[in-house]
Amino acid sequence: MWPKKSFDIEYRGCKIVVNENGFIAIGVNEKTQALKMLNEIMATALLLNIPFYAVKELELGTAEISPDKSEIGSRSMPMHVSLRTTAFEGEFTPKQRTGYDFNITREISEEQVKETIKQAELFTKNETIAELLIYLLESYSYLQGSEYNQTFIMGWMVIEKFINYLWDKFLEQKSTEIIGDRKNKLKNYTADRAVEILSLSGQINFKQYSLIIQMKNKRNRFLHKGEKVLEEDAKTIFKIESFLTKWLIWEILWGKGNSVEVPEFEVEESAI
Repeated sequence: MWPKKSFDIEYRGCKIVVNENGFIAIGVNEKTQALKMLNEIMATALLLNIPFYAVKELELGTAEISPDKSEIGSRSMPMHVSLRTTAFEGEFTPKQRTGYDFNITREISEEQVKETIKQAELFTKNETIAELLIYLLESYSYLQGSEYNQTFIMGWMVIEKFINYLWDKFLEQKSTEIIGDRKNKLKNYTADRAVEILSLSGQINFKQYSLIIQMKNKRNRFLHKGEKVLEEDAKTIFKIESFLTKWLIWEILWGKGNSVEVPEFEVEESAI
């Protein structure tokens, strides 16, 4: 028997149908766009402390959504074995055929899922926030899979976005003092140069600067010398990334003017 429908809802103008077993169908024909939108929702859930993993393209199946009842009709899933595809197959296939018995599930209320989708709708109206959410989701998924190199690179990308955001705000504060070609020259400063000036001008404090430089040096040793990223390093940068993602979202949506105050990074001393 097919799992029953739980509810349907609109997301960015597209119909989403959620079944009681957690199967989600989104009314998007183009696979790349469907993947992006599903991961925006997964990332928002992660931001709201619901531990979701990134959806991979090879985990996407096809389904029909009936226009009259907004229910999931015929569907198919890829042969690739993952937690998601096997959990789906387990609804209809004996365990002996799949070879897996996945009971690692978490029940989430209908209200939680609806709230997550509504929050994702708000967040993804801004393309920068949408990007930040995907970085966070990918980083978390890599971390949980013990892929520490990838976790670190995704985390550093968010740190760079944070530096560039502060740099742009700083230049806006100094706009009356910057004229001619100097403006374009300053706007093209790399994150490496910008963070030094942000530190010297008091936009970030010494502790924040030191932590950023520590992460930058680890990144350089990985990229240029092939030095392995350790689990501790990956966990540290993910904590920084999580904090900065939340802070940047708040700043972008509700920040006022060019005046920016950065609170202390919420990273445990033992992890630094």
